[in-house]
Amino acid sequence: MRSLPRPTHSSRAAGVPAIVPLVLILGLLGLGLVALREAMDQSGYARVETAEMQVEGTPVWADPRWELELGDALAGLAPFDPDEAEPQRELLAVLGDLSFVAQVGEARVVWPDGVEVELELRRPLACVRIDNGYLAVDETGTVLAGEWTAPPFARSAFLPVIGPNDGSFDGWRPGMELVEQRHLDGLSIALSMWSDLEAVARRGLGRCLIDATRARQAGPREPGALLLLEGGREIHWGRSPNQDEPGELPVAIKWGHVERGLEILRGEETDDDWVVLDARWDEPVLKAERDEDDGAAGSR
Repeated sequence: MRSLPRPTHSSRAAGVPAIVPLVLILGLLGLGLVALREAMDQSGYARVETAEMQVEGTPVWADPRWELELGDALAGLAPFDPDEAEPQRELLAVLGDLSFVAQVGEARVVWPDGVEVELELRRPLACVRIDNGYLAVDETGTVLAGEWTAPPFARSAFLPVIGPNDGSFDGWRPGMELVEQRHLDGLSIALSMWSDLEAVARRGLGRCLIDATRARQAGPREPGALLLLEGGREIHWGRSPNQDEPGELPVAIKWGHVERGLEILRGEETDDDWVVLDARWDEPVLKAERDEDDGAAGSR
């Protein structure tokens, strides 16, 4: 057992989450602006053709399959007069039922284009294993449409898997929400990864499974939540950020410990390898092998 060397510098900008400016910019521009073009004829304004859809301002992280699902949902609506209120309410209801839509704005008639609706999309931040595939989840724990055969790479890292992979999500469908405490605890760790871990470290983390089954039993001899990495490595995390327990090490410091451990694996400080990194203490500790009291690793 040995302590990690201290880094000589840090590039984190005063703890400001790296994704906040992007979210604010997208929010000002409108997330997923959908314009339904009105069909026109020679005599004047015609009815709104919901099948003639144009999508503007789609964020780069949005799953391209969402636009196809959006089109399929709108194709089932009959054309309507722009002045009819009931069809517009039905339109908004159909959009709001899509798993990847967080909020729906009011339908606005824009002559001569048709009806314009502003959508706020849910951002994938983690994923869960369902049957033989994976579905993304957003910060609220809502399962999103678009199945993957492996944890997908998003922006600067693979989406962390909310574990353990014990079949809890088999049979789940988009639109369902995480409800078990262990899954919500794991999600809170995943969210902190995006705000408190540097982009280069997120890439270096690789595919990661978060098993927070025992996060609320963390103690001196109980590692609490586990971050299971490729190659059999694991990180002892302790309690999850959403518990806000007195005396728990701040999340940013824990991720700083992880960054330093990943620097070792990249060979920037030493050629030494580690199997276990304990990020729960003021001075992080890494081990070349597991102790008997380290606790059993969760299901990958």
